[in-house]
Amino acid sequence: DTFLGGIDFDNRIVEYLINLFSKQHGLDLYDDLAALQRLRVISEEAKINLSSTEKFEVNLPFLHTDLETGKHYDFSTTLTTDIINEIEISLVDRTLLTVKKALRLAGKRLDDIDEIMLCGGQTRMPLIWRKIEKFFGKPPTKKIHPDEAVGLGCAIQANIFESGAEGINEVRLYDVTPISIGMVDSVGNYTVIFPQNTRVNTKKIIDFRTERDNQTSIIIEVRQGESESAEENEFLGFVEFEGLTPGPKGQEMIQCEFFIDKQCLLTISGRDPNTDRVETAQL
Repeated sequence: DTFLGGIDFDNRIVEYLINLFSKQHGLDLYDDLAALQRLRVISEEAKINLSSTEKFEVNLPFLHTDLETGKHYDFSTTLTTDIINEIEISLVDRTLLTVKKALRLAGKRLDDIDEIMLCGGQTRMPLIWRKIEKFFGKPPTKKIHPDEAVGLGCAIQANIFESGAEGINEVRLYDVTPISIGMVDSVGNYTVIFPQNTRVNTKKIIDFRTERDNQTSIIIEVRQGESESAEENEFLGFVEFEGLTPGPKGQEMIQCEFFIDKQCLLTISGRDPNTDRVETAQL
C-alpha cells in the first residue's frame, strides 16, 4: 500500500491529541503550525515508547498562545497502549487487506507461507505482531532486524549476481508496475491499460476515434489504481492531441502508443494516420 506508512500512524495520534486539547480548552490547534509540529514530535515519540511500555506521559507547556489575550495554554495527558490500539487498529487492518491481496495475486494459501518477515520500524508495534500472528497462525520471525530487512536483502541479491552463485541462471528479477495504469473515457469509465505487475519496457497501442462531429482534438485522462470507479483511482494527468481534421464523428483517429520504461515512466505517443504527425507526452 504505497499510501500507508509510519507517518499515518503518527497522524492518528496527532488527531487524537488535537481533539483532546479542544475538549479541554475549547480551542482548535489546526492553524497553529508551531503547536502542530510539537504534537507530531511527541506523537512519534509516544508511538515508539508504547511499543515497549504501557503508558506514556505527554507534557507540553505553553503549547498554544492566544494572540489576542496573550494567554498561554499547557497540555498534558497520558497515552496508553489501549488508546493507541483503538485509534490505530483500522490502519493495521488495512495492512492485512494488502497481505490478503498479495497472497491472492501470488496464488498462495496461508499454509504455503513458511516464514513471515516484517520490515520497517512500524512493525515493532505489538498490535501488528498480534494481528499477523493471528492471521497466519504463527508469529513473524525475529531473525531479521526490521530496519535492516530491505537493505540486507538488496545486498544479498547483489552478491548473488556478482558472484555468479550456482543456480543464478534459473533466477530472474523483473521490474513491474506495482499499480494498474488505465484511462478514463468520455463517460467516466475506467479501463486498465497495464494491469498490476505488468513488466516494464512494455508497450500497448490503442486507437482513439472522434466521438462527435467536427472534433479537432482528443483528450486522454490517465489514472492509476485498482478500483473500477475512476474517481477512486489516483489522477496522473491529461494528454491532449490536437490538430485533427474536422469531419463526421468516428472518421478521424489518433493511434496512441502507451510505453512504460525502466523507470516506470509512462510515455504516450499519438500518431495521426492521415498526416503521420506525432505528438508525445510523458507522465
